[in-house]
Amino acid sequence: TTSASLSPSVLHAALAYAAAGVTVNLAIFQELWRVFPESRPDLAQSSWREGWRNLTRSQAFTLNSFLEQASTNGVALLIGRELGPGALPLFTTVRTVANVITQGVSVLVQPLAPDLSRFHFQRDAFKLGTALQVIGALTGAIVSVAAIASSLVAPSLYVQWTRGRLAFDEALFLLIVLSVALRCSAAGPGLYLSTTNQLRALFFISSSRAALSFLGAWALLPRFGLPGAGWALIAAELTASWLVSLGFAAGALRQNHGVFPWRTYLQSLGGISVAATAFLLIQLR
Repeated sequence: TTSASLSPSVLHAALAYAAAGVTVNLAIFQELWRVFPESRPDLAQSSWREGWRNLTRSQAFTLNSFLEQASTNGVALLIGRELGPGALPLFTTVRTVANVITQGVSVLVQPLAPDLSRFHFQRDAFKLGTALQVIGALTGAIVSVAAIASSLVAPSLYVQWTRGRLAFDEALFLLIVLSVALRCSAAGPGLYLSTTNQLRALFFISSSRAALSFLGAWALLPRFGLPGAGWALIAAELTASWLVSLGFAAGALRQNHGVFPWRTYLQSLGGISVAATAFLLIQLR
């Protein structure tokens, strides 16, 4: 952030970002090396066959990361191709403002990952279901309030951020906020599946999100313009974050003889609908 504010060069900002990432990762590696000496690699007693097998299995995470990037960057590349390069900054800046909600929810939910993993492997169905219920209620309330609040402050903040060089698209912003709200409100099941290494579920979530967002944008952009990309993102999140993610999470919880808190998550979905209605009323005021 400091480099980007001091230098207008994109190259300098990218190099600074890469250097910061390397520095942080080295610090994390050094701390893990100190805290977990029993996990240090012993080349004398290591098994190349076991290492290769672990490397092969870990490629599932690499594939999921690639699919997640494809769902995000693929739509942006398609917008540049279908609508021209001038439409791309408008889409990316509006999405950046909306993604502030994602960062806030992630900060609140991520610390609960060890508990979800522990409850799962201890087969404590009651605590696991209760944790998912609390996360669902919390994220549902947060994204509903954040969606309404964003409709009040985002237009003026956007103009200040872009210095008035880009027009604020209310329709596009509403659609992207709704897609972000759908994803964040289902953050609990997604976190549960990722922390327990449900690779099959993660693959279906990532692949459905990437396919629907890209194909939906490809079909809707020529007819509806940038709002078409917003509708594609909503369809992708309804399918990936809700139908697929919640379905797999409910199945995993059922295997531990637990019951998924469907009512809490459906109430969150209702709250998002109310927030979207309030957003429209505020914009039409």
